[in-house]
Amino acid sequence: MRNKQIDDWVSKNIVLNDIDKQQCVSIALTIVEIAADVRRNGLLSIQDKLPQFKNTFLQKALSLLFVRPYEPDELRKTLQHDFIKEYSISIKETKNRELFRQMLITEGVTEILKGTHPMNIAVYLASFFGEDYFKIPDEL
Repeated sequence: MRNKQIDDWVSKNIVLNDIDKQQCVSIALTIVEIAADVRRNGLLSIQDKLPQFKNTFLQKALSLLFVRPYEPDELRKTLQHDFIKEYSISIKETKNRELFRQMLITEGVTEILKGTHPMNIAVYLASFFGEDYFKIPDEL
């Protein structure tokens, strides 16, 4: 379950232009692809692929899955603490895009840990963008 306080803050404070939204959609689709790979081949199948991911927060979030067993809420809190620590509550507008990306990654990786079906992860992440902005892949 998403943190309502963070959801409320995000909806009031983060405004993304179309380019930023497209970049965030790309991250969301990467997370869905990772989830599909994990579902087909197991969690260990992505361990060697971590360096291929361009987003360092995504690398970090996924690497935590291999450090020790996390409960989903514990993982979410750990990742939220990391991005809140990095971006203080007085976030500047130029950092909104990165905060949104990190929130997407936190939610997506938490859903992977929970074993959520990739299609459900896609629907969930699409909810961050509003209707008709995020096309859910058919091949999941």
